[in-house]
Amino acid sequence: MSNDRSPAELDTDFAAFARLAEANDELTTLLHIGDEHLVLLSGLGPVPETVQRFDLGAARIARGHFRHDPPDISATGYAPRRPARAMSARRWGC
Repeated sequence: MSNDRSPAELDTDFAAFARLAEANDELTTLLHIGDEHLVLLSGLGPVPETVQRFDLGAARIARGHFRHDPPDISATGYAPRRPARAMSARRWGC
């Protein structure tokens, strides 16, 4: 399931945050990091004055820049460490 929000959903989210900041006449900025896009909305009222969309979503970055490629045990000559076993209460006589 995608974490990206539609423009209408982002407008609704922005309006909700703007209502909280409206009493103080503060600038409202909403940053949404979706799977495929990062969206930045900013403004003084319930409607954002600036909307910027970047192709920098979390899944897009992970897919393009990170990989899981563990070393081959035969190539390194050593096996990965085994996790330490927890001490049981019975072992301590409890």
